[in-house]
Order: sequence, then C-alpha cells, then structure tokens
Amino acid sequence: MVILIDIGNTNVHIGIAENRKIVENRMFSADVKRTKDEWYLMLKGFSVDTFPEAVVISSVVPYLTNTFVSLFKGITGKEPIIIHTGMQTGMEIHAKDISYLPPDRFSNVIGAFYEYRKEIAVIDFGTATKVDIVDSKGIYLGGIVAPGIYTSYKALIENSSLLPNTSISPPKDFIAKDSQDSLKAGILLNTIGFLEATKAIIRKEIKKEFLFVATGGASHLVYYLGKSIDTIDRDLTLKGMLYLYDINRR
Repeated sequence: MVILIDIGNTNVHIGIAENRKIVENRMFSADVKRTKDEWYLMLKGFSVDTFPEAVVISSVVPYLTNTFVSLFKGITGKEPIIIHTGMQTGMEIHAKDISYLPPDRFSNVIGAFYEYRKEIAVIDFGTATKVDIVDSKGIYLGGIVAPGIYTSYKALIENSSLLPNTSISPPKDFIAKDSQDSLKAGILLNTIGFLEATKAIIRKEIKKEFLFVATGGASHLVYYLGKSIDTIDRDLTLKGMLYLYDINRR
C-alpha cells in the first residue's frame, strides 16, 4: 500500500494505491486550522494499513506539509517522501528553470506522460487554473497559470456589492434570466474562453494538436460542456505522484 497526499491551497486529495493502482480516494478542504489529531480521525475512514510501503506527499502549503509529515511519522515511524522537481522522471524537461514548477504541476506532467503517451495539455482546475504541456516523447514544453474558477468568483463577489453569493454550477441558460445564472454563465464562459484561447496559442506556437485532459477540484464544472475538454482524470496528480515514487525507488 502507498498513501498519496496532494495538498493544495483549496483541497487536500488523499488516495490509497494497491498494486500500483489507486483504489480509494477522497477530497477534503485544506483547512490549516485542523489539528494533527483531527486529520488522523478523518483518515480513519480509509482502509489504511498502519505499515504502508510509503507515504508520498505533494504540497504547496508548507504548514500542512509539516502537519502531515508529523502525523505519518508518528503512525508509521518512517519519513514521508516529498515530491520535488529534483526527482528522476525519465523525461526531458524543456524549461529554463524546472524548479519553478510546484509539486502538483510537476506530478501532473509526469502523470500525463505515463498515463497517455500522447501530446497532452493538462488543465488543472484548482485555486489557480494551470495548463502544462507535454508531448508524446515525454518532453515538457511549458505552461500557463490563470486565476481559478472559484478564485475569480470569490474576487468578483468581494468587490461587487450587489452580486448574489451563489454556488458555481451550470446555469439553466447561458443567456441568463436572473443575476445568479448570469454570474454562473459569466464565470464558466470566461473559463471556456481561456481554454479556447489556450488551444489557439498552442496551435500557433507549437503547431500540433493536443489532447486536453482536465483534473483538479473544479474540473467537473467545465467538462460537462463537452467541447473544451477532451477527457477528465480527477486522479491525475495522484497518479503522477505514484509514478514518481516508483521511478525514484528503483
């Protein structure tokens, strides 16, 4: 058993891998106020072995990194493996400075190559919307970062007195008949426009067609429209972390 923990600014995605396959996973809010004991109680819902082969952590929240490292050192007696860009990948990295890639994006690139072996553009819908591009030979070509769906929504609500505070979900009609649906339509269309512009710039700069793979906590909000995203892989980051663990333990 390998325990995989992807710690983001918005969510913590925890997965359990058996025989190199993710067999169980859940997503929790990334609440920095939760104590180590509270996280332990939440983990009790998993079929977790007290003596896993390894615990692998990808994190962009240092405080929570420390919490989970301390938690699992206490449970297993072993130091968790922390994902970083200095790890072996079996790929070529065409970037001026690969160290700029945070561990979640790094894991996405690895997962995309080894899962698909095609020209892939990974779109990770989290606190930020991240695009990372890798070709079928395993060459990382670069990426883009934009405000995330929920981040854009929150900023708009906080800076507009009369806009309604509503959940983000598909509107009844995109030419909306009320302010709630107007807001939902605008947030989603803004994201779809970003995706279409990204496709156009990839065609212009790289001159290839890429499969668009969505992952991240908000990926379902865009995927349902069908044309902007080719497929959804909610566990892609966890898969990339598992590949990195396997490559680096050989």
